[in-house]
Amino acid sequence: MNLPTSEDHARAQLRRGVYLLLIVVSTGAMTARIMTVNEIDKLARESFRTKEALKKKGQEQQKLEEKGITGEELERELTKFEDKVRKRYKEQRPFLSGNDRSRWCMVRALVEHGTYEIDEITVERGWNTIDMVKHPNRDGEDRLYSSKPTLLPTIVAGEYWVIHRLTGYTLGEKPFVIGRFMLVTINVIPLMIALLLLAKIVERYGTSDWGRMFVMAAASFGTLLVPFSLAFNNHLIAAVCATIMIHAVLRIWYDDQRGLHWFVLAGLFGALMAAIELPALSVLAMVAAGLLWKQTRPALLGFVPAALLVVVAALATQYIAHGVFSPAYAHRKAGEHRGDLKVDIREILDRNAKQRADLQKAINRKRGEMDDEMIAQLKRLKEGTEIREALAEIDVELAGSALVAEKLVRRKTRSDLFEGWVIGDGAGRYSIFIEGDKLSVYEWNDWYEYTFNKGTKRSYWSEENKNRAAIDRGEKSKAVYALHCLVGHHGIFSLTPVWLLSVVGVVLLARGRLSMWELALLIAVTTLVVFAFYMFRPAEDRNYGGTSSGLRWMIWFTPLWLIAMIPAADVASRWRPSRGICYLLLTLSVLSAHYPSWKPWQHPWLWNLMQYVEWI
Repeated sequence: MNLPTSEDHARAQLRRGVYLLLIVVSTGAMTARIMTVNEIDKLARESFRTKEALKKKGQEQQKLEEKGITGEELERELTKFEDKVRKRYKEQRPFLSGNDRSRWCMVRALVEHGTYEIDEITVERGWNTIDMVKHPNRDGEDRLYSSKPTLLPTIVAGEYWVIHRLTGYTLGEKPFVIGRFMLVTINVIPLMIALLLLAKIVERYGTSDWGRMFVMAAASFGTLLVPFSLAFNNHLIAAVCATIMIHAVLRIWYDDQRGLHWFVLAGLFGALMAAIELPALSVLAMVAAGLLWKQTRPALLGFVPAALLVVVAALATQYIAHGVFSPAYAHRKAGEHRGDLKVDIREILDRNAKQRADLQKAINRKRGEMDDEMIAQLKRLKEGTEIREALAEIDVELAGSALVAEKLVRRKTRSDLFEGWVIGDGAGRYSIFIEGDKLSVYEWNDWYEYTFNKGTKRSYWSEENKNRAAIDRGEKSKAVYALHCLVGHHGIFSLTPVWLLSVVGVVLLARGRLSMWELALLIAVTTLVVFAFYMFRPAEDRNYGGTSSGLRWMIWFTPLWLIAMIPAADVASRWRPSRGICYLLLTLSVLSAHYPSWKPWQHPWLWNLMQYVEWI
């Protein structure tokens, strides 16, 4: 009988560690799904409501026959009736919120209509979105646009163009087949590539079998990239870009690789990361400075041109879409101050509005009989002659014909609100604010305050929209916001406590065996800078990422935090109690990652728990 050797014992211990890791992941995932169990079946409800409505087909047929409609014409009308019923009760869609639908709308508009204007897409059933802005196009006509940066949807539109050309189908006609296929290509496959690269990094810099397996288990199952793989979003793709960038940077910095392709990869994907996740500019800037200092010539030949290529593409698509280089997010306040009016325009506007209404009623009562004098007077009021003269006194010229005057609450700054109007025509547009006893005129620059559907609906982001979700109105206290973003209902460490190991790991990276203080500095500084950036945003922007399964603005840091975790996991692997703590942290992280079973656009389990016990 052969006695077990120390090597056999070590391998058995390793296998038991793998078994326990898989059990931990499975337990966390199952618990999360149990916590979301609810008997809501949209497929069943859609089928039931459609079936009930189609029972009236006989009544519809009888009505048509009473009108003398028979034969093929009757069949066509009944087919139209069925199509109308099915469209009316259709509830299923693979696009899960206004956030991802906004990007899909841009993709569809580009391929199907050759424009960034999404007006024709959003009126289709199931294609509504709150993440859109409104401003005049190059012809001076008001149009709706996605509020998302343009580069990523433009790239994805390339894939959709190929699918549309090959099949002839649109996302509107085949949303599930085309949508799900594209989600696999833009989310799943890139994430798989990122995990393979992470495995290489873990294998290269890890020192223990258990530590390596733990980090990869966390990467595969325990981060908020898991729920975001279900929707078209910039956060997951930015994380993939960050993985490719940091892989290339590590090969250059620590393995002394001089190949130009490593610099091209770092520059291309680093810039793409920053273009689709704007705060990632901090990482790109530090990486660029480091590479230019360490390897100046190849950085200038490879990194810089590749990064500039992405910058040019991002600015070009932005300009083509909106006519400006700045993103839609930058257009949420008044523009340049043009002066103060010398007359009380309020009285003019109110009087003109009443006169216009009275004249229109009088013209309507004549039932089509022409009254040239009344029509001419109405035209003068619509052109706003008095208002134009008042504006001309402060050198504000309106050269178009019909005048638009909308009374809305507008922003002078991101934090101050003023009652006022938007005055303009096809040639220009201005904001007029009531500021004490003054009427101040500003260049119009607020794309988020608007009406649409012929003025029947108001922007979700409008200050006058009483139906805006409480979380989207922002957290007033910076301290409370920071608390919940760290250890509260959207907390980085409360939802995914496995990141506590990354905090320890940053210290070990700088001082431990690996002696990678430059990488530790990159991770620590950029994490703090980006977190501070979001903490000091205006109150309305302190909204935890809206209805989301976590602080989504930070999840693109995932690959950097996983790399930082490597030395901490290696140290923890030496003792059973520390491994036990790591198992607990991973279990809770997997729970948070899998709690949003169907979509990332839902509140975390901690938010729901705190609301249930009335803590928030």
